Amino acid sequence: MRKYKLKAERFGTPAGTIVYDCIKPNYGVVGDDTRATGVEHRSVTLQSDGDYPFFTVPVADLEPLDNAEPQTDTARHTPGPWECGDPSRGESPVLVYCDDATGSIVAQVGDFQYAPRPRAEALANARLIAAAPELLDRLVLTNDTIELMRLVADKNHPRWPEIDLLLTQRIQGNDDAITKATAA
Repeated sequence: MRKYKLKAERFGTPAGTIVYDCIKPNYGVVGDDTRATGVEHRSVTLQSDGDYPFFTVPVADLEPLDNAEPQTDTARHTPGPWECGDPSRGESPVLVYCDDATGSIVAQVGDFQYAPRPRAEALANARLIAAAPELLDRLVLTNDTIELMRLVADKNHPRWPEIDLLLTQRIQGNDDAITKATAA
């Protein structure tokens, strides 16, 4: 994980403060800030372990304090949103691309010589893949909401143990899916 010194104040964090690469998803905020300003941004945190909360900083306002490259085991997926290629153009294979200034291809679906799939199925798969970043974000938010619900729940309710078990199972299932989507 890289370590930096802020060259300029950012969101109330004074210049000279030590910050670290945020290793958690940034939910497209870095891409949004980069597109909105035309200046490359990076998500950083005050936490030395790279955990939340994070904020974005123009790369030019970061002074690297070490020469370490970002570790491959902390690689993140291409930030969303992702878009499915235009089915009316008859693309083959169907492309899923990053909806940012680069428009880089994230995936190509269908048109595999040795395992062909019907075009309608390839389009459905491409739409599902294109929705992946948003689905992951929503899953993380759902877990946060469930945890908040547990905090305010009436633990004296006669069915609380059953409800608590169900909430615990939902969170564990969501965590398993999140790990599957984000594990290196």
